[in-house]
Amino acid sequence: MDNPQPTPFEIEAEDGCVIRGHRFMGSQSNSDQPTLLCLHGLASDCHSMNLLAERFTEAGVDVVAPDMRGHGLSDETGLFQMTPKRHARDAALVCRALGVQSVVIVTQSYAGRVGLELLMSRSPSLQVQSLHAFAPPWRARKASIKRLPRQLVSSFKFLQRLGRASNYSVARQPSRQPYSEFRDAPDFHFPLMVQEIQSISWFRYSILLLKMQLESHLRSYPWSLHEEDEIHLTLAVEDRYVSNSDLEELANVTGWPLTRLPCRHVSLMTNREHARPFAEGVLRNLRS
Repeated sequence: MDNPQPTPFEIEAEDGCVIRGHRFMGSQSNSDQPTLLCLHGLASDCHSMNLLAERFTEAGVDVVAPDMRGHGLSDETGLFQMTPKRHARDAALVCRALGVQSVVIVTQSYAGRVGLELLMSRSPSLQVQSLHAFAPPWRARKASIKRLPRQLVSSFKFLQRLGRASNYSVARQPSRQPYSEFRDAPDFHFPLMVQEIQSISWFRYSILLLKMQLESHLRSYPWSLHEEDEIHLTLAVEDRYVSNSDLEELANVTGWPLTRLPCRHVSLMTNREHARPFAEGVLRNLRS
């Protein structure tokens, strides 16, 4: 199954923002088993979950993959509404509208924070069984403030280069990316990055990226709130976005299982041979 055939959905949030995405029905769909709620990373879209959805549906499991607000083909929204908490509320709304009551959350990168918000919500209408986070930008403790100036200088240079490549586009161009065409792309592959950035706008991407970096230096996340949650971490050995040492330290502090996959940060989106081992790990946990 090279291209799993999804059913598109459009669901309006309470503020009028329409969330769009895909629902994939497994060949052995069973109402008693949870749906896999697959959440994409910053500037990505639901197409980035296609390789995972391919394997999950082969195994007979249902998948829901939304475009977060301001991403993909979902509606544009105010910058202050593009937060993990707001994205989590949208994801829960999508599940309710589709009649999904029990989920296992599967996230890539930034969406790991969205998954944490869903766990925190403890919504009575949506049972979250577990969270599988691939390459989340998490830290056991806040970063050293001494490193912040150097990191900001580096980020400004990177964003400036990306802005020149995308003509500093302010107007958002809603779109979904053909991730399968970037099979061997490295983590910093500008043709793909420019397309992604334009899909949410360079300005919004810049603000969100800098905000995440500032937060990592100014405050630490209260991991103790998730002592009762089942969370599985996976790192990409060749990751150039996220610090693997940070994830290893977090696993040591929390005791959460940590899997190391020989791949890149973008591999789940672009490379079937790399996406499948991660998908198999999720399925093994689901069956157990």
